Amino acid sequence: MEITLDDVHFDIESMSSQTYGNITIIPIKTISTVSQDILTLKKGLDMGIVIVEECNPSTVNKVKVTNKAVTPLILVDGDEITGAMQNRIINTTTLVPPKATIEVSVSCTEHGRWQYHDEDYWGLGKKTVKNSFDSSDYIANSRTRTAKHQAIFEKRDFQSDVWSSISNLECDISFKSKTSALNDSYENLKSQQDDYLKHFKLQDNQCGLIAVVNNEIKGIEFFYTPSIYRQYHEKILRSYVIDEIADERKGVENKSNDLEKIENEVRKVAEGISKSKFERSKGEGLGDNVRFSNKHGTGCALIYEDNIIHMPYFKNLDFKEMHHGDMAY
Repeated sequence: MEITLDDVHFDIESMSSQTYGNITIIPIKTISTVSQDILTLKKGLDMGIVIVEECNPSTVNKVKVTNKAVTPLILVDGDEITGAMQNRIINTTTLVPPKATIEVSVSCTEHGRWQYHDEDYWGLGKKTVKNSFDSSDYIANSRTRTAKHQAIFEKRDFQSDVWSSISNLECDISFKSKTSALNDSYENLKSQQDDYLKHFKLQDNQCGLIAVVNNEIKGIEFFYTPSIYRQYHEKILRSYVIDEIADERKGVENKSNDLEKIENEVRKVAEGISKSKFERSKGEGLGDNVRFSNKHGTGCALIYEDNIIHMPYFKNLDFKEMHHGDMAY
């Protein structure tokens, strides 16, 4: 199956589907032979060759990233970083050049905190401040990423959409984090997520997935190499599973997935992506960002040296899906 993004072509091949409940995951692979070495955030942080910290002065929508490695560093759309003044997510997949420091656009995923966790405001003890971020076990849930992409493409204030989506999730699962932290909602439902993850196994050469819920394609995630995808496989699965758990909590009717119908829908969605409206711009790091939208969904691809490095794509949300949590509170 060939997809064309702003004149850049790539082929993906569906693998055997995996179903649990009303979620079907279709692993995908590519025939690409690209072998460029790219460092991931968690690996870089663990090795001590990547530093993510607050800017000086601190600002909600930017963080400073230092890549000391001799290879590019990939920051994946929706990936969460925790700590410092408040938790954030990466707004758009970015390739940080080797031996470089750049500022990267982020969104807040912890609306109720703007201070260091261990800062002593009352003067009762020694103040110790950690200005840097840690990697998270989670990526923003699929609906939050969808809302963000829709708002960015429509040139709206996407931070408010991110906060609204997190509020929606808390409302649906009847949970309230002390600081409205998305990370807390994930932790609250971790065991239920684990039950799902047992049924969706990583496949050899898998470089992404197509997520189907109730016979609807909710999203596609594509990485240009299996080695990068492997490090995000569990996070991406959780991002769809947590939204499905939320739907169960609010009584959404489950439907059995029709595999023949799904195959036809996959072809239609792939064709729709290729016919999308495209907007290309220089990325904050290496390569270009290509945002695209059509009547089904919205996505963004990072293109570097004529290769699709990463492409998330999501089915559009309607107004009720985007704002019901705000109305509830």
